[in-house]
Amino acid sequence: MPVYGSNLSRAPQRRKTGLLLKLGAQVALLLVGGIPTWLFLLIKHLANPTGFWQNLVLYGLGFWVGGAIQLLLLIAVAAFSFIIWTEM
Repeated sequence: MPVYGSNLSRAPQRRKTGLLLKLGAQVALLLVGGIPTWLFLLIKHLANPTGFWQNLVLYGLGFWVGGAIQLLLLIAVAAFSFIIWTEM
């Protein structure tokens, strides 16, 4: 039996909306966190390296520069995910 005049009857709807917002924020964080990897794959596809030295330079820059940025974004995504999912 619903209780009229209180917010108890709307609690499940708020819980569902909050969960969907958290899931949307998590997906957005994961998309932003993957940007360095996607940029590396795009540059590799567009550059189409042939030969040892071109591959060495491309992978060297990709792993050192892109990997460092990816690691920083991974830490930021983990921190923001913790904040999102522990907030009530």
